[in-house]
Amino acid sequence: MDIKNIANIYECSPLQKGMLFHAVHQPETGLYIEQIRFSLSDALEKEVFRRAWEKTVERHDALRTTFHWKGINSQLQVVQKK
Repeated sequence: MDIKNIANIYECSPLQKGMLFHAVHQPETGLYIEQIRFSLSDALEKEVFRRAWEKTVERHDALRTTFHWKGINSQLQVVQKK
């Protein structure tokens, strides 16, 4: 983890701690994973899509957040700057 790239660090809420516990100890359930797959019928302008996605990630902290629990005393969520 690049410390210069950290925007914020929060302790996980009790709900997040419970979800993390189940995700780590019962990964086969897929209980907290949401995945969507779709096909585009028209041509995709890849560069335009890339820039739009970068702006979306820039705007929403949740899309730059990672969870950390190994080797530390509490469960943390770390928001990356980029």
